[in-house]
Amino acid sequence: MTRGLRGVALLALGALVAVLSAWLGALGAPLVTAAAPQGIVSYEFARDAATAGAILASWDSVAREKAMLIQGIDMLYLLAYPAFLSLACRALGDRLGGRFWSVGAPLSLAVLLAAPLDAAENLALIRQLEHGPSEGAAALAAFAAGPKFALVALASLFLLAGLGALGVRALRGSGDRVATTHATYDVAAERFRDRVRDRTATSPWAARFAERVAPGGLVLDLGGGPGFDAAEFRARGLRAVTADLSLGMLRAGLDDWPGSRVQADLRRLPFEDGCAEGVWANACLLHLDPHGVREALAEIHRVLRPGCPLHLSVKDGRGSAWESSRLGRPRWFHYWRAEAFDAVLHDAGFEAEGAWHNRTKQDTWHVRQVTRRGA
Repeated sequence: MTRGLRGVALLALGALVAVLSAWLGALGAPLVTAAAPQGIVSYEFARDAATAGAILASWDSVAREKAMLIQGIDMLYLLAYPAFLSLACRALGDRLGGRFWSVGAPLSLAVLLAAPLDAAENLALIRQLEHGPSEGAAALAAFAAGPKFALVALASLFLLAGLGALGVRALRGSGDRVATTHATYDVAAERFRDRVRDRTATSPWAARFAERVAPGGLVLDLGGGPGFDAAEFRARGLRAVTADLSLGMLRAGLDDWPGSRVQADLRRLPFEDGCAEGVWANACLLHLDPHGVREALAEIHRVLRPGCPLHLSVKDGRGSAWESSRLGRPRWFHYWRAEAFDAVLHDAGFEAEGAWHNRTKQDTWHVRQVTRRGA
């Protein structure tokens, strides 16, 4: 399920769960008696026929009708709340990453077991409402209710802890996002290298870009990680330097793609003004917020000679999110609509030469090749 579809599903299921919870709460109010101080929940945990019988005897005919109606509504409810909790745990785990992802991923599957447990409990409760107290039905209901509530409690506690962690990250600001993503690439550099080693999909863009660079010109491969794209530019007769914030990523490609490389922040490039005949910034600006992207583009404009090409790519979408599933650790992404990204490029002093939407199995990319304006 894509990020957008998951968001829609979460909103829809959340609204359904909220409505059904309120309805069930209102229906359950008359079921609170001396024998059932917790209403329907007391009935669920009546472990023997004597306790279940005492609760049923404390309810009048209207209360019993409401109890039966609750069981019917709960058959819909048991499909909605486990699905909501599952999606919420997975989404929060993906966004926070690290230990949250390690817990959220299995918990998102485990909480789905609440549905069959709830269904078994409901059938046992309905059996007693229709035919009277039963040792077997009372025991089954209590046996199913215990782990059901435990799973719901665990998922709820996880969500509360995750929301708290998100709040802390929001207070820390963009520095924490960059630092966390940087740490992920340092630790998972070899895994990333092996995942993207095949450059078949990128090579046509690199060839198109290289044709626009003066023969023997200097190309800055920004956010280039292991340096595989810089190696292709060298093979095409260009000079190339790879720059990346992650020292682990730079080291991961030393054996397979040797060549000049430097640790650098895109927002503070360690290069002289107008030194480059081309800048390759493929899939690297996506870890910066809009302010950071403007800072990076200003630096690229400074180091790139007028009339020379810049290649960029960012992910399509709205807003920002944490993602952990691909590398097993958190990375922060900002997503762009095409019009907004093009406007930022124009304002930064670049003229569009080519614009494409590149769809892969997992993402849609805005690919741009532009030229630096100015004398």
